[in-house]
Amino acid sequence: MACQRSTKLNLLRLAVLLVVALAGIKFLLRDSLTLELHRHIPKDSGFWGDTGDTSQGAGPRSQALELPVAKITAPRQGPGQQGPKDSSATEMRLVHLDLKGAAPKVSYLEQLFPLLSRLGANGVLIEYEDMFPFKGELEVLRSPYAYSRETWGSAGCWRRKRRRECPCALVACTEAVPALPSEEDIDWIQQLAELHKLEVVPLVQTFGHVEFILKHEKYQHLREVERFPNSFNPHVPDTLALLKSLLSQVMEKHRRSSWIHIGADEVGSAGPQPLPAARPAPRCAEHPLKPQIQVFHLGEGMDSKSWMSHNRGDVGTMYLKHIKQVLGFIAARYQGLRALMWDDMLRKISTGALRESGIAKQVSPVVWFYAPDFEVEQIGQFLAKYAESGFEAVWFASAFKGTTGPAQAWPPLNHHVRNQLSWLQVMQAMPRFAPLRFQGIVLTGWQRYDHYSVLCELLPVGIPSLAACLQTLVHGGFMEETRRKVLDVLGFQSLQLEQGTWCVAAARSGVPAAPRGDQGVLPPALQGAGSHHPAWSRGWCRATCCALTSPPRFPRSEGRGAFPGVEIYHMVEQVNGHLKESIQKALEEESGIKGWFSPYHRKHQFGNPRNMESFGSKLLKLHEDWESLVRELRAQLESIYFPDTVEEWMEENVSPYLDQLRDLVRDYRAIIRLNARPKAS
Repeated sequence: MACQRSTKLNLLRLAVLLVVALAGIKFLLRDSLTLELHRHIPKDSGFWGDTGDTSQGAGPRSQALELPVAKITAPRQGPGQQGPKDSSATEMRLVHLDLKGAAPKVSYLEQLFPLLSRLGANGVLIEYEDMFPFKGELEVLRSPYAYSRETWGSAGCWRRKRRRECPCALVACTEAVPALPSEEDIDWIQQLAELHKLEVVPLVQTFGHVEFILKHEKYQHLREVERFPNSFNPHVPDTLALLKSLLSQVMEKHRRSSWIHIGADEVGSAGPQPLPAARPAPRCAEHPLKPQIQVFHLGEGMDSKSWMSHNRGDVGTMYLKHIKQVLGFIAARYQGLRALMWDDMLRKISTGALRESGIAKQVSPVVWFYAPDFEVEQIGQFLAKYAESGFEAVWFASAFKGTTGPAQAWPPLNHHVRNQLSWLQVMQAMPRFAPLRFQGIVLTGWQRYDHYSVLCELLPVGIPSLAACLQTLVHGGFMEETRRKVLDVLGFQSLQLEQGTWCVAAARSGVPAAPRGDQGVLPPALQGAGSHHPAWSRGWCRATCCALTSPPRFPRSEGRGAFPGVEIYHMVEQVNGHLKESIQKALEEESGIKGWFSPYHRKHQFGNPRNMESFGSKLLKLHEDWESLVRELRAQLESIYFPDTVEEWMEENVSPYLDQLRDLVRDYRAIIRLNARPKAS
């Protein structure tokens, strides 16, 4: 009996050991299999879904991005192991993210980056301003909503403090995966960009447009002119010391970047100069004859005047001296990192001065111009100068939003597409300016004209413009293939390039242009011409004359779009196109209101319910519809933006008009309850 018990115990121990061994093998195989499966997930399957998957609806997709585990859990390299990649042979298409206003939450960037990659971008130019998580002495510069440290889920899933859908696709969140270390938003952005093959280029302003710094009392002594927070005084030693700290903190979080942009635009009267002939103001197309920009005061401070007097210098020489110091610091501290700068201040500085300064070996100028139509010769004079001055590479900057008015709420798509077409002509002419080579183009999307101005078009509202502009650059024009790709990516069934766009088709196909304002109507030369006309075969008119049906007030139908923020796009379209108009019509054209509910009636609180009820139902319905849309719009904005952006946009674009309707409804309800009492004294 004892022997039998001993045999049974041994068998039991063996069975337990086998179970433990099998469990261990299964655990190891599961991790290996999971990693391998994740490696084979298409990079855009998380947001866009598989093209062959018929189980998903055709409506807008807004689920969180699914990321391969291998990308996130790989050991992070130490600072000494990281360095800039060599992208000098690649023609870059950078999308500018201007975070000085309406900076989106990182959860929106998770959805945006795969879209940018799919549209043909291979990089992002991020102008952080006060959204960067500065620390130490610079912490005062941070916005209350600056990108900051967040905590990873302890159960191993990637859910963070902000409520995001967990992107774990193949491993349940409840599984006991080891916890990941804390990360910062900036690191997360880097990983997202790398996943979608987007180069991240940080932009740090180093001369002008530094209101977010010089507005603080701590740094007021660094102003060029004491009254204005626009530009640094380059003669105060603390200026360069501050810039070194700024650049160091930003580059510490961007060790894999190949370029850094130092801004340096619009500092003083050395530029920007209007281009000859066309002469539109580069940043503000609504002022076509704007002269030299002199609002940033370089050379007007007492220190600058003294320096120029003692050194027989001018503003250009002083400007180059400061830029050379900044570039010298970057070259000494970050080997292999290349610098970019806006070119406007270089345009009126002589070739000799540029060559003598030596900056041509350290930086590439970014030539920016945002007008819809310009000639190669207008830009060519600057390119010839930069080639003669010794610059090796040049970049261009177009725009997809934010350049047609400081309070513009809706981007004029036609305007921005034509801007890309003009830049394509310059690119084709680049062999004339050898050995200067074209390195890339930045599609700027300004969110404010400066730190103190109102918001321009919101990023989700600008996505269709960005898609059309990027694809125009990818395909070398806005042709039928371009249109199909844009519609496919955006999830639209048709696309309208708005008023006057078919005139572009006419101009580029030999068809005489008709007067502006015939929106949606074919040019006379094409009426009855049929699809055999060259303008149609080239794709221009088919792309530009198709109409996008006006959306319903609450757009929810299929085919209404499938890009991040599409709901905001449609609702802002309604607010921008109909809110003010519908309320003004009620106040000024409704005869019942004008006759029996005038401002005088409302002031003295009297009215006849019989007459008031004739327009009351329509008034209350109008109010109910707009309040419902605005509530939904606010909810959508809150899902993408921080509270300060939501409040600012609503107060600037909704409240001035909706408050009038709210006051009207309030008075209507109060007076009708009085049951036709005598007029109040």
